[in-house]
Amino acid sequence: MELAMVFIIELLIVYYLFVQAPLYNKDRWLWAILGFLFGIITLSIFLIQTDRKLLGGFY
Repeated sequence: MELAMVFIIELLIVYYLFVQAPLYNKDRWLWAILGFLFGIITLSIFLIQTDRKLLGGFY
């Protein structure tokens, strides 16, 4: 059960990166693959590089 939750969270991270990367002129496939391999670390780096404070974009 725990492994399934981790996999679902990883897929959500991959989907988010795949959709958001082109909006910031970044390669969607690269960020999606990195997101799948490294998960939350990649998401954190992406949010730092794009100057995002929250996932939803509310400041």
